Amino acid sequence: MPGRLLDSFSLNESGGYLRAAATVTECGRLQMTKDETGEVLGYAYVIPEENEGLTNSLYVLDENLKITGKIEGLAAGEQIYSARFLGDTAYFVTFRQTDPLFAVDVSSPEEPELLSELKVSGFSEYLHFYGDNLLLGLGFEADENTGEQKGLKLCMFDISDPANVSEQTRLELAGDGYSYHYSPALYDYKSLLIDPERNLIGFEAQGTAGNVSRQAYLVYSYENGSFVKKLEIVMKNSTGGYDSCRGTFIGESFYLLIQDGSVQEYSLETGELLEEL
Repeated sequence: MPGRLLDSFSLNESGGYLRAAATVTECGRLQMTKDETGEVLGYAYVIPEENEGLTNSLYVLDENLKITGKIEGLAAGEQIYSARFLGDTAYFVTFRQTDPLFAVDVSSPEEPELLSELKVSGFSEYLHFYGDNLLLGLGFEADENTGEQKGLKLCMFDISDPANVSEQTRLELAGDGYSYHYSPALYDYKSLLIDPERNLIGFEAQGTAGNVSRQAYLVYSYENGSFVKKLEIVMKNSTGGYDSCRGTFIGESFYLLIQDGSVQEYSLETGELLEEL
């Protein structure tokens, strides 16, 4: 199988078949010969410039890792930034200037079918199913014309009909002189708090407020088609560095667990700090 996998979410096994979403780099090959005799000495591989020669593919492999079906040549010049499988549907995001979210039907191992391709600005680096019909994305906004990356964003996609995926809403994590431009959750999904039943989405974010570095733990809910901020806990560190943190909840209390060993309890209803240990 040609190409490279982004992470474990790019793979899925079902019914004895392995499904894989991969980014493929087309490399040029030059034959090296000896001037005097024309003897072939070997081959040199030419790597294309950044984003050139890239395409994306969806492969289905049998138990012997033989390809039974495939879709190739998707989103030329882009690469996969996130992927998820739900039942017999594969979802993955590619990016260069805009964010196509692809939905592929993999119910037939011999004939996977591209169902839809949704283009929106920016891209999602992490995807998470939010109930049966919604897909949550955490990533970055970007300029649609230049592809210039901006700050963090949340987005929610309606996947109730995989052939007609739509973006329900998006939220750029910036405003009032501040912007968040990094989250450990982009690379460590275990640091995310996501509970669709309790309707809570929480993660650490880092950025700037004016010329000052800013670290916070953000908690949102998804209500009536929009993200609603429940908590924004701005962290204070006397050393000027960042202490990593995780969040959890019990009932109506939210607990922030900080790397230095401290624990803070907040009210999910009012956002009030109740206790600090």
